[in-house]
Formats: sequence, C-alpha cells, structure tokens
Amino acid sequence: MSSLKHLNHSIKLQRMQGKDSVRQCELSLNLLLYSVKKQTQKHPFGTTIGVTLATIIFAKYRKKMKSLYPIASLGVNYFRQSRS
Repeated sequence: MSSLKHLNHSIKLQRMQGKDSVRQCELSLNLLLYSVKKQTQKHPFGTTIGVTLATIIFAKYRKKMKSLYPIASLGVNYFRQSRS
C-alpha cells in the first residue's frame, strides 16, 4: 500500500511540473508576441520587408532547413493575423 501512495505522489508531482512548464511556455510565447507586436507597430515597413525576405528564404531552402520552416510558417500566420 505504501508503494501505491508513493507512486500516486510521484505522478502528482510530474503533473504539477508539466503544468508549470506549460505555463512557462505560454508566458514566454505571450512575451515574444507582445514584443513582436510592439516592434511591428513602431516599424511596420521594416517588419514587413523582414518577414517577406525571411519567408522567401525559408520557402526556397525549406528542404535544407526543415527545422526552421515552422518558424517561417508562424511568421506568415502572424503577419496574416495582424493585417486582418
């Protein structure tokens, strides 16, 4: 019976750690989006040029840089949301 309690306790700790890490990821993502939004508002033309160039480069070399392609996709999606 004691081992079952110990197992339940360790499962609860892992769940709490998982929830904490998810919360931390959400906070860092919101901070990133906030800073990107502020920079976009300050420098809309430069941001548009930067996102366009990065998207073209990532789209052209997506097979060589598979790990960076989702970042370009997120940039395009953010740009679409901010324009509508």
